[in-house]
Amino acid sequence: MNKKRFYLIGAVLLLGLGLTSCLKPSDTPELHFTRENLGSAKVNGKEFEHTVYLANLPYRQNNPYFYYSEKHKVGYFPIYLSPKGGDVRTPTQYGVILYLDLSKGVPELNKPYEFKPTSLVNSLSPNQELFSLFIKERAKLLPEGAQGIAVVYRRGIIERSTAEGSITFTSFDTKKGTCTATYQLKTTAQDKSGELSFTDGMINTKIYTDRKVEPKK
Repeated sequence: MNKKRFYLIGAVLLLGLGLTSCLKPSDTPELHFTRENLGSAKVNGKEFEHTVYLANLPYRQNNPYFYYSEKHKVGYFPIYLSPKGGDVRTPTQYGVILYLDLSKGVPELNKPYEFKPTSLVNSLSPNQELFSLFIKERAKLLPEGAQGIAVVYRRGIIERSTAEGSITFTSFDTKKGTCTATYQLKTTAQDKSGELSFTDGMINTKIYTDRKVEPKK
């Protein structure tokens, strides 16, 4: 399970094209995409949507949904924002990766979970993998009073930045595997690439966990 990378449609297409060299023409599946809308937000006043396209490829793809680790008591959710009204060819303009400390269990509903900028994460190499680091060092990574970290990526820019803001869960059902939430974020004015404001953020996604499913007796 690769929970750390962007769910980039371009990568899926490249993998799909590479697969054709390993298959006979008669075995090559016709590529289809299933569109799923997982939310929306305004970025500096412009409307964006969080849409993913799942391809009918004969191997496992990156999971784009909310990950809740019962073992490590953390939450992880990648948000990929592209201009509203796009299609599978529309590139992602902004990526926001949410890391949440859920030491007390599943998120409490209608309670804001705070994000705060952290210079420690901002100073790490862009290649530094954050999910495992967050599990091991969340006490060091989380600023005082914060319950999570929101890492922002921009198209065409390698550097990442952390944002301040909050997420509020309006539903979270691990049995049904569904989650809804609202969020708002803002990068700092010191960001070299310019300040970003994410408002009216909406999340409507599935949940997957690391819970072991007991076999039926």
